[in-house]
Amino acid sequence: MNTLRQIKNIVYRLKRSHGVKATLRKRGADSYDVQTGAITRASSDIVIKRAIILPSQMTRQFFYDLSYVAANKNFAEGGFADINSSVAIIDIRDLPKGTAIDNNDSFLANGNQYEIDKTDSDVIPHSYMLKLKRVEGQ
Repeated sequence: MNTLRQIKNIVYRLKRSHGVKATLRKRGADSYDVQTGAITRASSDIVIKRAIILPSQMTRQFFYDLSYVAANKNFAEGGFADINSSVAIIDIRDLPKGTAIDNNDSFLANGNQYEIDKTDSDVIPHSYMLKLKRVEGQ
């Protein structure tokens, strides 16, 4: 059995045992109303029957912003946030033909919405590997 077929079988077995229903939200073009200033964001949802989501890792990070600088007076704003990062694997056969995933899309699974931090389709043949990120607390 060749390596490509083995990888396809492993992805198939993972989908059957650990697959969850997920939604890929593709972001479309925004439309702006010049008179009212309203922004209409277009998006389309693609339902994925079985996406493989690996266990998540939670880390606490400190973010800050230097907001005001005066003569010898620095005011910094910041705080801690819990970052939940995970990895998802999507079989390319579960997506409509011609669908490409990029970092502007979002991923919904297990009642949570994740940002797509990194997309890689070269690691696992015929699959997308997504690095997901979600802010838990701020």
